[in-house]
Amino acid sequence: TSSSAGTSSSLFALNCLPSTNDEDFLLRSRREGLTDGTTVLLALTFDAAAAPIRSGRSGGGSAERTLVVANAGDCRAVMCRSSGLAVRLSDDHKPGRPDERRRITSAGGSVVDLHGVTRVTTEKGAQFLAGSGRAGAGGATFLSVSRGFGDIALKQPHDLVTATPDVVATGVGEDDCFLIVACDGIWDVLSDQEACDCALVALTDCHASAEQAATAVVREAFKRGSQDNLTATCLLLQPDLDGEDSAAAAAGASSSGGEGPSDRALAKARQGLEIREEERVEYHKHVQAGEKVNCV
Repeated sequence: TSSSAGTSSSLFALNCLPSTNDEDFLLRSRREGLTDGTTVLLALTFDAAAAPIRSGRSGGGSAERTLVVANAGDCRAVMCRSSGLAVRLSDDHKPGRPDERRRITSAGGSVVDLHGVTRVTTEKGAQFLAGSGRAGAGGATFLSVSRGFGDIALKQPHDLVTATPDVVATGVGEDDCFLIVACDGIWDVLSDQEACDCALVALTDCHASAEQAATAVVREAFKRGSQDNLTATCLLLQPDLDGEDSAAAAAGASSSGGEGPSDRALAKARQGLEIREEERVEYHKHVQAGEKVNCV
């Protein structure tokens, strides 16, 4: 059936593509002497019945579709719910994470602190660092992410850095708004909620497209002084997204005098943002007045 075919192809994408692509990456690395690597984050949506893994619906409402996120690295996927609240759908793979540290050391690697940043390296690299006090001694590699493609120096003879992804599924209801996928330079200076708020304001107040909302997030991170790469993608989660679907939804809304699903979801989320902003202002008024504030 189409459902089983969709499930099979999605399972292949989630479980086989990361390892297959990494094998190809490493093969080219050996052939051409390449030492670099990259992270990967894959997001796929399915009808709930055809999803390869079950989702736990959080946030109320029925889940008509399932969003599956496979992540290897420190890119991050964050969903904006109908309340306007951000929900993180992936966990950053950093060497300092207790589970990642255990995996690395069990494979014979080391996790070191280099100028305040935890990094994965070989045992030899850790010994060089301890002896010289500087990275790069003896040609050692020190990486601040613990999963991803490539980085051949940390994958032979054992995978200190692995391409195996974490896979998470979450239900997408009719009021859920959008998904932000962004690299670590964004999250260095923006919280999950700040990124969602930035995109939400662009989508509602400025009537921006999803691409323009992503640009707004990148510009905000740049303005805040991020020193790393800045890349972001915004995906609207309702059927009246862009192009023909958006035009058709707009025509239907115009003829019926109503709004499309995406418009309703965004308006509801924007209202939630306004309520939180009012509460924040009221809180600071009490603080400035020297009143005792109950934060519970």
